Amino acid sequence: SSGAATLAAATTTIQTLLASDASARTINLAGQTLRLGTVGGVLQPATSGGLTIGSSANDGFLTAGTNANVAGELLLINHSANPLVINSAIASNGTAAIALTKSGAGTVNLAGTNRLGAVYVNDGTMNLLSDNSLGAVTVVGGSLVFGSGGSHTLGGTLLINGGTVSINGPVTSGSELQMNTLSGSRSVLYVATNLTASRIRAA
Repeated sequence: SSGAATLAAATTTIQTLLASDASARTINLAGQTLRLGTVGGVLQPATSGGLTIGSSANDGFLTAGTNANVAGELLLINHSANPLVINSAIASNGTAAIALTKSGAGTVNLAGTNRLGAVYVNDGTMNLLSDNSLGAVTVVGGSLVFGSGGSHTLGGTLLINGGTVSINGPVTSGSELQMNTLSGSRSVLYVATNLTASRIRAA
């Protein structure tokens, strides 16, 4: 099947979302909340035609945690050549923060205004296209792009343990930026605009 699906309830809770259709799909949140499991995933296999969550920027909320006010982790896994686009705002689960992990060789575009705890990028590309309030950010592979369409605030360390970080929009960290060279890996930082951190160091 193809086309768009629309959430009907104020909050829809599922464990994991699998986008296996060969045709592109859109989930219209219609201002509602889609909540995944305590460790909840959005998965695009290699054959996926692509998935968009939210019909436009900041359409509804995406979170994780099974029940209200339960901390969760959102896994965004894209193994396909088509991007996973999240237009909805990724938000805390009530009073509880959520972490985000990006995996898979494919691209993830975050186009909403997001409020997250810890963020991990394992591989592929993740583009932050709007305003973001994040915790500590760790990049161990792939590419993380802080886009020029918003400003980005980090509450913890920006740690590059491999892979590439591109700063195209202003980034302010309440802690340090640390670049490590691990065996067999290379850490790369591109800065095209303002980067503010308490300290920048390489190890």
